[in-house]
Amino acid sequence: MNLEETKEKGIYEEQNISGEDVIVADSETNIEEQYKVLEPVEPSNVITGIVGALIGSLLGVALWVAIYHLGYIASIAGIAIIFCAMKGYEILGRSLDKKGVIIAAIISVIMVFAANHLAWTTEVYLELKEFGEISFLNILKRMFDFISEADIMKEYLSDLGMGYVLTLIGGISMIVKKYKQVK
Repeated sequence: MNLEETKEKGIYEEQNISGEDVIVADSETNIEEQYKVLEPVEPSNVITGIVGALIGSLLGVALWVAIYHLGYIASIAGIAIIFCAMKGYEILGRSLDKKGVIIAAIISVIMVFAANHLAWTTEVYLELKEFGEISFLNILKRMFDFISEADIMKEYLSDLGMGYVLTLIGGISMIVKKYKQVK
């Protein structure tokens, strides 16, 4: 935005008595708008942003597994996955832009599946560990075999579907709002 455009919006950079730059605005301009105009937007780094979104979303996955272990499926866990994915992208990717919001949303969809799968794996492991030597990783690798053999695929898919619905209900407004906010 050039000087003429900022003057049209009522935003000016001036120097105070000590020589520091200050922001002066007319009464119709709010503080948020003032800082957005003068704040430089750094392009994001997609590779490190993806890494950040993956790492961040793992916090939401951990919350999902903990809540599931208590016997619930909650939208707050899905929201946490989305929020942490976006924050992780922003931190490691240097900024959150439109492509970052889209990437974080896609990673969130994948991580909801991963969270449900990990929650079920944890439950199966806790049930089977009493009967002998079995590793968590072995169950994780063979989880679909366990689900198929126990004939509980319908319950697994029901939990996954419910998780996606609750995440969508709780998180879509956050994604849309963030998408509209960023450049």
